[in-house]
Amino acid sequence: MSFKKRILQNLFIAAAEYNKLLSATILVRSQKFKYYKQYFLHFYEDNFLHLTGVQTSLKPKDFFQCCLNKTLLLNQFDCDSSPELKGKSREKTKHLLNIRYLFQSILYFQENFRSNKIFCDIVVTNGSFTLGFVAIKNGNCVPRSLLNKNKVDMRLAIDNSSFEIIESK
Repeated sequence: MSFKKRILQNLFIAAAEYNKLLSATILVRSQKFKYYKQYFLHFYEDNFLHLTGVQTSLKPKDFFQCCLNKTLLLNQFDCDSSPELKGKSREKTKHLLNIRYLFQSILYFQENFRSNKIFCDIVVTNGSFTLGFVAIKNGNCVPRSLLNKNKVDMRLAIDNSSFEIIESK
């Protein structure tokens, strides 16, 4: 199976996993948070494309629906035109396969995250990847970035002992 076909299959599975988060709001609270005492993490169809690392001319919602319905075609996206894009799409789709299980593991959060050109109001890591969120209003956040490995500065990390997660449907 070609690299692009493997990515396509991963996109189909990842969309199904991501879809399970669309109806949930994940509330994260901690007395140690400085900017907001709580964050509401929301997942929307619009954010899926950016998390995949692939490129397409499709609109983000259309891309997500094509992945979810398994109708995306190989000529509708690019994941291998450069070594950088190939590596990025490989890593991001691999982590997206397990995104809905992220909040069921040992986690570390960091507020006001900055790394190179990436800024996120809050990031969460399970050690194998880091998911970044940007606040859109009053602590309501949407996914902005999916990074390989743990990118949290452990000196600033807020660990499991000092936050709670409440998932609501």
